[in-house]
Amino acid sequence: LKPNAPCGIVLAPRADLASQRLGPERRSTTSTLSMFRSLAAVATAVLLLAPHVAEGTSARLRSRGIFNWGASHTMSDKECTCNCCISELRRPSEANGLINAKCTSPPENDHRISLYGCSRTCTVVNDPIFPGELGTMKLEYNRYCFYHCAPTGSASAVAKASSNSDPEAKLYGGNLVDTDCVPLKGDFLKQAIMADHNGRDPEAPAAPTSR
Repeated sequence: LKPNAPCGIVLAPRADLASQRLGPERRSTTSTLSMFRSLAAVATAVLLLAPHVAEGTSARLRSRGIFNWGASHTMSDKECTCNCCISELRRPSEANGLINAKCTSPPENDHRISLYGCSRTCTVVNDPIFPGELGTMKLEYNRYCFYHCAPTGSASAVAKASSNSDPEAKLYGGNLVDTDCVPLKGDFLKQAIMADHNGRDPEAPAAPTSR
């Protein structure tokens, strides 16, 4: 009971009186505004958290090896290929029995440099021998040829050029001075893989099918 109130009459709290003064339409409008304010607060929170969520997702993908490199990691050199490698004889310290040939980059005046657009360096992508920190790695072509390619013959360029001057060369057309190289496969590719990612001599034998 409120002081000075007539006996038996209870005065309603102010909030209730305010609610009673508002009609059904005003109360509906007030509820709608409250709902919109809540939705706006939720949307603001989502916008603030979105960059942190995206950054965390990207980090998890990189840790799993997904999207190892992207637009920010462009290749400055062409991708490596054994088309830019030729066979040559190994040094005595590199030879091992019948394994006397290896692959290396061609000399500067070699026709395949302009034919295949070869350069001194190249890039490997998601490579088993040279994986790189971001999935790519820049290599000297000599290094790529030695660890990644197998010779298709063991005759030197000097020997081939000399044999082309023989009379018999006119009968079978002679030899190409360069001996091609082909990509390593199977066990020889596995043999070239090292835990320290520096590569290992695959000692792939020369295939006797190429002149």
